[in-house]
Amino acid sequence: MKRRIAIFAVLLTISILVGIEVIGVADANPIAPNNEDGYDKPSVVIKNPVNNEVINCSSNPYLNFAVNYPPSWKKIQIDNYTLGRIDSLDVIIDGVKNNHFVNSYSCSDSNYNFTDFSINLKTLDAGSHLANITVFAHSYSLGYFVGLNDNSFPPLDTSIGTMYSFPITVFETVNFTITQQMLPSPTPIASQSMPTINRDPKLPVDLKTSVVYILAILIAIVVVASISLVYFRRRKGKQ
Repeated sequence: MKRRIAIFAVLLTISILVGIEVIGVADANPIAPNNEDGYDKPSVVIKNPVNNEVINCSSNPYLNFAVNYPPSWKKIQIDNYTLGRIDSLDVIIDGVKNNHFVNSYSCSDSNYNFTDFSINLKTLDAGSHLANITVFAHSYSLGYFVGLNDNSFPPLDTSIGTMYSFPITVFETVNFTITQQMLPSPTPIASQSMPTINRDPKLPVDLKTSVVYILAILIAIVVVASISLVYFRRRKGKQ
């Protein structure tokens, strides 16, 4: 009986010690690996074009985006080491790598300049396009975790223990369409009608009718005047 109690006490002591060690590592670890909360990552913010935007190529279009460090990377520093680092990024358009940028700064540098980017899109053909911005970074964990750490970067020996690197990859995509420049349609010039020249020796029917009326009136005037003149002469002769 005493032997069983002794064995149980030893097992209990070992369990307590292991639990304390696990809790200590979890509390000391700056980030929480492989849990539902995840760990802090950089972010990619595409400013323009917006998703599914139609762009006229005459407007000299650009792909503008920003890469932001997570705030914890700047706040948590261990022995002057920052918690994480952005290493590089790729701009892939329609499956083809158009640009590759390598970061030569640290987020703690005063002249840090690996944030805002602008890619000219004027060389793209008209039609639909897909742009992908992929950021490659790495952060550190206190202790080595199988499946998380990859030793891409050498471990850091710090005052709180050895920190091991693990990779982080984030990306954002945007769909957009480029259209060719459409020239404005020319304003139609109003056609001016040329005067019609009547080459027919015969007069139009309306004009013939008018001439007949005028001649009839003139004849009537002449007849009346003639009759009146004869009448007054005879009357004057009788007197």
